[in-house]
Amino acid sequence: MKFRVHLRENGGIAGLERTLDLEGTTLRVLDRGKVRIEKVLPATVIEDVVNRAEALAHAEPKRNYGSAGYMSDPLTTELEIVTDSKDLEVEVVSDPQDPAPPQFWQFVKGLHLLTR
Repeated sequence: MKFRVHLRENGGIAGLERTLDLEGTTLRVLDRGKVRIEKVLPATVIEDVVNRAEALAHAEPKRNYGSAGYMSDPLTTELEIVTDSKDLEVEVVSDPQDPAPPQFWQFVKGLHLLTR
């Protein structure tokens, strides 16, 4: 089974430059281009991530949310999920006028929890 997740977070008040890649069972997190975390995850954890990815795909998010027009340094969150059956790409600029669906943020939060 082909499964890959790429999450990129850039900007915002904290000035993030973080990339999280999950390919197969290997998780790698880069902060400002430097490897912060690299580890192999158990198959049960990967199954959970796949299930959450499927829930996000069923929500049918649009490709882009938000606009950078209201602030000088918005937080931009880019997510790409590649599976055997479907690829999904979503880019979210933090904007209360055009919020991403809750499934998107639940998925991102779940990815962040994998780094602990």
